[in-house]
Amino acid sequence: MSSVKNRYFFLLFVVVTFLPIDKISSQDLGFGCLGLIGGFVGYEIQNYKSETMNLYSQFYNEKNKNSLVDPFKKFGEARGFRFGLNLFRNNFSGFIVTIKTSYQDISEKDNQVIFVNGSEQINMLELNLKNYSLGIDLGTTITPALSWKVIEASLIYYQAEIIETVSPAGMQSSIKYYTHKNPEFGYNLGTGFILHLIKNYISLEGSASFSIFNIKEVSDENGKVFFYDNPEQNLMQTRENLIKSGGVNLVIQLNIGFPI
Repeated sequence: MSSVKNRYFFLLFVVVTFLPIDKISSQDLGFGCLGLIGGFVGYEIQNYKSETMNLYSQFYNEKNKNSLVDPFKKFGEARGFRFGLNLFRNNFSGFIVTIKTSYQDISEKDNQVIFVNGSEQINMLELNLKNYSLGIDLGTTITPALSWKVIEASLIYYQAEIIETVSPAGMQSSIKYYTHKNPEFGYNLGTGFILHLIKNYISLEGSASFSIFNIKEVSDENGKVFFYDNPEQNLMQTRENLIKSGGVNLVIQLNIGFPI
């Protein structure tokens, strides 16, 4: 995770260092009279805290310790793609206002490998987050090629799913799905930079934000709650939310705009 952050901030440092700062201005961006619309696609990294998933990992690593080949890791970082639309972008006296909406499909999964009757069995745990957001950001021009998103804010509608898969060697896999019955809202607050590759038309955008959200329990079609209603685990503990809190969110995306 730290190497991703280092590369991200090093890129921003290089961009700012070598752009012609002597030409800093708040010039008009040449938008059409109604501004810009367009789409974007990006790659996203979302940190989160889940005591439930990590208790699950610990429990099954301990349960299978005598036959364990490869343990479950600690969960807490989902990755994937986002797709969206810049519904409106315009320059008002040097300040760039953007209204946008997006869909994020991010996930984290890991396998545990154990020996059962002389053959390897693969147990897989996967978290999927499929989210919808509506956001606004306020930016300003630093140079003709670079803009700074001073603040970015988004309201996000979260949907979660857990997939638990057991794959014995030479046998059909058993798959269980746990879904979030009552999707919840959260929000992002952050900042970022936009590098204009072709003015008004193509730009590269990077942002760092903090996500504030939590997701309660997920359950299967029979109403059994993931992990806590598992008859095999005999832990006396307080039931936790599936995701207790959000964390740092990093995005790099390509924007394509059209003046209107």
